[in-house]
Amino acid sequence: MKVRVIRLDDPDRARYDAFFESCPNVFLQQSTYWAEVIAELGPDTPFFLLAEENGVPVGGLPLYLFEHPLGNVLTSVPQSGPLGGVFVAPGLPEATIAACYSALLDEAVHLAGAHKCIALSLITHPFNDDFPRYRERLQPDYVFENFTQYIDLREHFDSDGGVLLPDYNRRTNLSRNLAKSKRAGFRVRYCTDPAEIDALYAIHVKRHAEISAPTMDARLLRNIATRLVPRGKAFFLILESDSGIVSWGVYLHHRDVIDVLRINMDSAAAAHCPNFLNTDESLRKSRELGVAIYNWQSAPSRASGVYRYKEQWGSRESTYHYVTKLFCPPAYIAKIGLETLRRDYPLHFIVPYAAAEQGFAPGFYRKD
Repeated sequence: MKVRVIRLDDPDRARYDAFFESCPNVFLQQSTYWAEVIAELGPDTPFFLLAEENGVPVGGLPLYLFEHPLGNVLTSVPQSGPLGGVFVAPGLPEATIAACYSALLDEAVHLAGAHKCIALSLITHPFNDDFPRYRERLQPDYVFENFTQYIDLREHFDSDGGVLLPDYNRRTNLSRNLAKSKRAGFRVRYCTDPAEIDALYAIHVKRHAEISAPTMDARLLRNIATRLVPRGKAFFLILESDSGIVSWGVYLHHRDVIDVLRINMDSAAAAHCPNFLNTDESLRKSRELGVAIYNWQSAPSRASGVYRYKEQWGSRESTYHYVTKLFCPPAYIAKIGLETLRRDYPLHFIVPYAAAEQGFAPGFYRKD
C-alpha cells in the first residue's frame, strides 16, 4: 500500500480533497480546509497522508508539525475542537482497513522521526471503535480517554420533522426553558457577513470572563467565516432581540457529522434561556442538511453544567482516545514540566496533563 504525503500547495491536494469529500463519516477538522482556518494560529506545518491501494485512495490522516526549541511535536489535529485521526473509505474489507491503518500509522511514525519530534499524538474516532488498531500498531506510551456527547438525529426526529423525545412535550427543565426562549420572541438568522464576527466575539469574551473560562482566538472565528461558510462547511446561528444579539453558535459540518464548536449567550438575556432555542434551531438545521450525528464535543467533566445541558437533549456518550508515542524518555517530558507544556505548546496535545500528578509516568489516563 502506497502513502502519499501531501502539502497544502501540492497539486495532489485535490486528490486528498476528493477522497475526503467521498467519505461520509469523517470530521471537517480532517480536511485541508481546516488547515486553512488554523494556518496563522499555530503556526503548524500540515501534512495530509493519503493511502492508496492499486492507485485508488482508501484512507487518510491529517498531521500537523509544531516546531519548538524544546522539541517538535506531530499531532493529528491541533487548536480548538480537535477531532479525528485515520479515516477510511466506506465499505472496505477488513484486510484493507487493517493495512490502511498500518501504512498510515507507520508513515506518521516515520515523519515524526524525520522531523526530530519528541512526541506523536493522534486522536481516535469517537463513533468508530478504532482504538484497538492504534494500540496494536502504534503501541502508545500514553493513552488519554476522553468523551463526547452526541445525538443521533435519525432517532431524534420522525419522518415529518417532529421531535420524538418525550422531554420536549412534558414538563421538564428542557421543555420549560425552550418555551421561555420561544415566548421571548427572538429572531433567528444566520450570519453571512464576516464583518459581524467581532460582535459575536465580544459576547464570547464577556461570557467567558463571567465563567472564568479561556477564550477562543478571534482569528479562528474569522477564518471559519471566510473559509468554511462559503464552502458550505460551517454556519453561524444567531438569535437577536431589539437590543441586539442574545445568543450565537458556530457549527462545523461535513456530510454525516456536525460539530458544535461553540455556543455563547449574552448573560443579560439569561432569564429567557436563548441558548435553548439556538440548540433547537441548530438541530433542525442539521436535519435539513442530512446530518446523522449531532456531535456536541466534550465537556469539562461529567459533573459539569455543560454535560448536564447536553444530556437533557437526549444525548448519548461515546469515548475516544488521544494516543501518544514518545521519541524521548518520559523524564524529558517531566523536565519540560506541565506549566511549560501549557504555555509553549498551546492547544497542542502532547501527553495527558493528568500524567503530571504521576511524574509523567506512561500509562492510561481518563477524564472523569
